[in-house]
Amino acid sequence: MSTENGIPPAPAAASGYGDGPKTDAMATVSLILGILSVVFFCSCFIGWPLGGTAIILGLISRSRISKSDGSLVGGQMAVAGLILGCIAIGLGLVLLIFSVEIAVFDMFQQENHPPKSK
Repeated sequence: MSTENGIPPAPAAASGYGDGPKTDAMATVSLILGILSVVFFCSCFIGWPLGGTAIILGLISRSRISKSDGSLVGGQMAVAGLILGCIAIGLGLVLLIFSVEIAVFDMFQQENHPPKSK
């Protein structure tokens, strides 16, 4: 294909950075919430909801990525957020069980050995 002066047309311009697969936003949010849930695991009111949300978003993101036929990436971030959310909830449960055990043990100790009055 040539023009009237015999010079072939210029090749099409490179399309730039935007044409590759996109990272799923839910995977990124899952990872961020997973990290925050591990940081705040000792607070049941913050760590557990963050961890649960990280797990849910990680599962949804993995499903979306697998159905996207390569147009979405970020499956490893989604799995990392999911795992971190599970770890935070597990650590929070261990901390809760340990705290209850200490409180119950202390309560029984006080019943069996009342404080001595002077």
